[in-house]
Amino acid sequence: MTTNYEAIIIGAGQAGLAAAHELARRGLEPGTDFLVLDSNDGPGGAWRHRWDSLTLGKAHGIADLPGLPMDHPAPTTPASRLVTQYYGAYEEKFDLQVVRPVKVRSVSPTDPSDPTSALLVEAEDGRTWQTRYVLNATGTWTNPYMSKSY
Repeated sequence: MTTNYEAIIIGAGQAGLAAAHELARRGLEPGTDFLVLDSNDGPGGAWRHRWDSLTLGKAHGIADLPGLPMDHPAPTTPASRLVTQYYGAYEEKFDLQVVRPVKVRSVSPTDPSDPTSALLVEAEDGRTWQTRYVLNATGTWTNPYMSKSY
């Protein structure tokens, strides 16, 4: 069964969470009006996959997400742990209801002859969603494959 949403955000890293916050701020309801899909098993985006020797004391750091400043962490704590905790707290505070793990296989128009038609988002596990808008927030570590322009 396909569920309809106004918008779907693909990716729950920094860009995806900030976009979700903005949609909620504008009055859209997470999980009802828009959906956030993420391929990871938990919060943290690409930071989940960083080595333990990478700390925010050695890296450039991260920007605060809107509405929730990040605490000043100990410079020796692994960034992967800090960012995972921070993004998880962010998802919880704003009740973003991120759906995971979801690996999106394709996004295609429901009617290729109509440029205003809804978009169909298909996951590798067979789940589908229909939406008016898709925001690709997969980041620099996961690049979408474009098979055809519509």
